[in-house]
Amino acid sequence: PVPDRFFAVEGDGRPGRVLMTGTITPLKDVLTLVRAIERLRDQGRPAVLHVAGRSTDDDYFARVRAYVANHDLDDRVRFLGLLDQDRLLAEMAEARVIALASRQEASPMSLAEAMAAGRPVVATRVGGVPDLVDDGVTGFLVPPGEPSALAARLDQILTDATLRRAMGVRAREVAARFRASETARAYKAVYELAAAYGRAA
Repeated sequence: PVPDRFFAVEGDGRPGRVLMTGTITPLKDVLTLVRAIERLRDQGRPAVLHVAGRSTDDDYFARVRAYVANHDLDDRVRFLGLLDQDRLLAEMAEARVIALASRQEASPMSLAEAMAAGRPVVATRVGGVPDLVDDGVTGFLVPPGEPSALAARLDQILTDATLRRAMGVRAREVAARFRASETARAYKAVYELAAAYGRAA
């Protein structure tokens, strides 16, 4: 379940701000996301990526950092490490879009949290992601491993305020089913039904 605090995030974020939350591993394919930011930089766009999460693969993280350094992206990509919930909520409030470039996913809680915060999502069409993200409605789905496609969709959301806000509103509505208080109510109803059934048997 998503804590109710995520549903209280307000505002439209900072211009150009992209946020990725999750572990820094080859499966999350942070490098493709960094390359997407590089493409936006080369097109003169003000995109800045913040990555919130720890690395569980030192060699891969070193490769990603080397790419950032070698392509003069130090002012465009920031690694924040693992954040507590207060700092994560602050980052969500400053983001205009949440990005996920994973090559493999189940049903990522990070996307449900982003949607609860009223943020549109650009994510790869893998695993359970299409069950969360309604392409063109709550965000966009792109093929994995394609920085150009990722960059194009990020740019669309970053530059179109009307689209961004509409997607954010719809994302929050969809995420309501993951709300902690709603989940607790649903469990309570199931338990009460089971108890009543038990008494009737």
